[in-house]
Amino acid sequence: MNSDADYKIKEVRHLLDSKQFKEADVFVQMLEDGWLCYVLKADICIAKMNEASIPRKNIPSYSEKARTLCMRAWLSLYNDSGQESVDKYLSKIKSQLRDILKTERICCALGVERLKEDEVIQKFYIDRPDIQRCSLGEQSLKARDRLKGGLWPLRTIDSSEYFLKFLKIYSSYTPLVSSDNVAQHGGGYFACFGGYGCVIDPGHHFLDNFFRYGHSIHDIDCVVITHFHDDHYADFLALLSLLHQRSKLVKTKDGNRKQSSDEVHKPGRRLRKKVDFFLDATSYEMFASLLCPNKGGVRKVRFCRRFEKLSPDGPIISLAKGITMRPICTQHNVLGRNSGVGLLFMIPRRKTSVLITGDTAWKGCMPEAYRELASSIGNKNCVVVAHVSTAYEKEVIGGFYNNHLAIRGLCRVIAAMRPKQVILSEIGEELRDSISGLKDIIKTVYGCKCYVGWIEQDYSETKRDKPFTYNF
Repeated sequence: MNSDADYKIKEVRHLLDSKQFKEADVFVQMLEDGWLCYVLKADICIAKMNEASIPRKNIPSYSEKARTLCMRAWLSLYNDSGQESVDKYLSKIKSQLRDILKTERICCALGVERLKEDEVIQKFYIDRPDIQRCSLGEQSLKARDRLKGGLWPLRTIDSSEYFLKFLKIYSSYTPLVSSDNVAQHGGGYFACFGGYGCVIDPGHHFLDNFFRYGHSIHDIDCVVITHFHDDHYADFLALLSLLHQRSKLVKTKDGNRKQSSDEVHKPGRRLRKKVDFFLDATSYEMFASLLCPNKGGVRKVRFCRRFEKLSPDGPIISLAKGITMRPICTQHNVLGRNSGVGLLFMIPRRKTSVLITGDTAWKGCMPEAYRELASSIGNKNCVVVAHVSTAYEKEVIGGFYNNHLAIRGLCRVIAAMRPKQVILSEIGEELRDSISGLKDIIKTVYGCKCYVGWIEQDYSETKRDKPFTYNF
């Protein structure tokens, strides 16, 4: 390759020395686009700039074109050739740029500020300090490429896994003002249904915890938001940004990668993995401008496969491998309306149902809805994830908290569903020191297994805090 390039460079140089510009143009036009083609075209432009018969007013246009060709040659050489070719021909490009700069200064073809700008670009991207093998620009670009590879670890879940991971500690606003650095206190849920990764309610710090505990953006096949309160959607826009960046990745052949069924094994093509989005009515309206198709029916976000509204009156949603998700009613004030939902997942392969109550009070439609749910589930193993939230003094005299289950509402849910396992979740920070005691009380009184669904904190020197994970 190098000998062929040397021959072509000498041939064009000979034509230019004899003022045969047209013949040089014809010779270069027969070459394929690439660093060599750009180098030779730049040679022609530089020769024309220095030709006495060229009008002075045309020099800026030749100068601009020559500089652009030189930079394209450098970029192409950097991307396509080995280190030996880069080292050998970089001096040729540097010489061309010096010739351009010299001619510009002699002819005053460009303003002083533009000359300074071009000199900075050349010194950053092209010039190499004596003790280094690459320029500052090359260092930066190589670091960028390393970061791109390191920031996108492979998929971590597979088709044999069924679990619900609790990637949060506290609900509400207190995680925003917490000073404890053992773990990020907000968050959400991450469920794996036979390799189908489902993010549920990505609130404050969800992504921090998601990555902290070993997951990858490639694990996400579905995102669900149950209601439009910031501790349930705060990281949603950041998640969309990462999914967008992932969609720009180029596929590579990697035998160790766990591929999703909708990924195509064609190296050099962009990663077209698509994601399902299911949002409650208010969240759907708030984010519709981002995710809905435009008037021509073209999806604005190309990585979006489904974008659907969740409603207790809506259809049961099929996810993957026979798993269904049913929105259920809640009683929870969201911007003056009751638009949130709970979620019932039916997992036939594990003969299990998982009920996430969502943020809700025990009032209105709740008793009747839960009686119907219990009847529809039948004898299947039922796991209830109860959003407790807080304690309320009027519960002592028979009252219920108006916007959350609290303790008495939790008891009513357990009585209605009679689950084999209860997971206490959506825990207000005020319950920090009492939630374990409540867990023990539930175990004793109702005779069912009971867990606390949060990131269990370790305040020892080892600080091995870990999220509670329920395996189906």
